[in-house]
Amino acid sequence: MIPRVCCLMALFATLAAAQDQRPAASDPTWEGLPNGVQVVFYSGDFDPKNILANGLLNQNVMGMDGLVWVPFAVQKQITVDYLFIHELFTETPPQSAPAQWTISNGVSQGNEGKIQCSGKSTASSVPTGRSFQFQGVQYTEYRYVVKLANPCILTAGAPENSAPLGGPPPTRGGCPGSCSLSLSVQTGTVDAPALQGFLSDVEDNPPHHHIGSPNINDSSFFSSTAFGFEFQPTAAEEGGVCAMGSPLAISNVGCDMFSVGIAGSGQ
Repeated sequence: MIPRVCCLMALFATLAAAQDQRPAASDPTWEGLPNGVQVVFYSGDFDPKNILANGLLNQNVMGMDGLVWVPFAVQKQITVDYLFIHELFTETPPQSAPAQWTISNGVSQGNEGKIQCSGKSTASSVPTGRSFQFQGVQYTEYRYVVKLANPCILTAGAPENSAPLGGPPPTRGGCPGSCSLSLSVQTGTVDAPALQGFLSDVEDNPPHHHIGSPNINDSSFFSSTAFGFEFQPTAAEEGGVCAMGSPLAISNVGCDMFSVGIAGSGQ
């Protein structure tokens, strides 16, 4: 019995170590991130073959805005250097575009929470190689990556320095339970109309390529000035925004979780 117990303990230790790996961006999976950067959280790949596959409007375009807030947990402390999202487009989006991002604590239905870090920058895009067809329309997925001007340090404890939405962006905050991230890009210019971007959802269990803390399903929220939504649930099965379908979402199912990631250090 003792040898068998020892073998089992060794196996469990090996599995735990494997699950705790932090792949570097030099892995082709993370094309678009600088070499050597560590992915500390990734909710997983969009699976176009899943019957619940969908995408939700996510862009900061005047007159057609929509922001998806996606939850993630901090086990101890995370230093955020990069954020990235996967979005679906019917046309090729610009390789670089203005972006805005926010990480907030306490986001819930009708509640904007409090900003822990936020900023504006330029996001760069690369195709992921995944595509999705719905009702004869072809959508192609792209990864948009943004580098934070200053690292955002998040802890598992209570916020040490937070500000109301729209206030000055502190560079350190707390995520007791979880925080939510929002990253959106502006794909249009004064001379060219904006392309609609839909944040890819994650429906597989377990999600392919998932890294870091377990996903927090059915806890994403959507806000939009144009459509009059103020932090409303997204999950279609819960009667959320995605159940409404077009023009807010590609279809009317899914949206339990969305394909987003954090690169930096920690856990």
